[in-house]
Amino acid sequence: FMCICPHAQVRLLSQMRVAVLSLCDMECGVVYRPIHVFWHVYVVEDRLQRCKAIIRRQYDELESSGLLNWATQVHIGYVSKLPFPLTEVLDHPKIHIAVSKPTGHEGVTTSYLKRFCDSHIGETYVLYIHTRGVTRQPDTPADDWTLMIEHFNVTRWTKAIYLLQNYLTCGCELWPHRHR
Repeated sequence: FMCICPHAQVRLLSQMRVAVLSLCDMECGVVYRPIHVFWHVYVVEDRLQRCKAIIRRQYDELESSGLLNWATQVHIGYVSKLPFPLTEVLDHPKIHIAVSKPTGHEGVTTSYLKRFCDSHIGETYVLYIHTRGVTRQPDTPADDWTLMIEHFNVTRWTKAIYLLQNYLTCGCELWPHRHR
């Protein structure tokens, strides 16, 4: 394990997690809260192999970054008429399909995320990723966008947690929008 504090590179044992986090809280102000990851997964039959490749890559990054280990739960919003294509992902005890629809868009996941946040105000950190680009050919701008999301929201998740100490939201590219 690594401390979630980006200022401390403290390796710790799993049974020492709470004690070391408490130490980091005092040293740099990072407040420990449960981490919930919301993962929008869209699978389309005519691009099944591409969908599997993106899901696999994102799952592997969740694992190798340490985020899956630190997360309390990974909530999947799943949109497809097909069964979830990588059952081994669902075998992980922290990962579950929270909401599933045969058709739809990101709103399936973000609506669930909103309800979750409304009932957990100030109690948890929420990180969000999605399988952007599954309907596009490889090596397109959609791939670059997805890789950027993965880099900032998964690979560098500790930085996101640090930023959420003082901001309501953070991300790789935020654009202000008028109220819709």
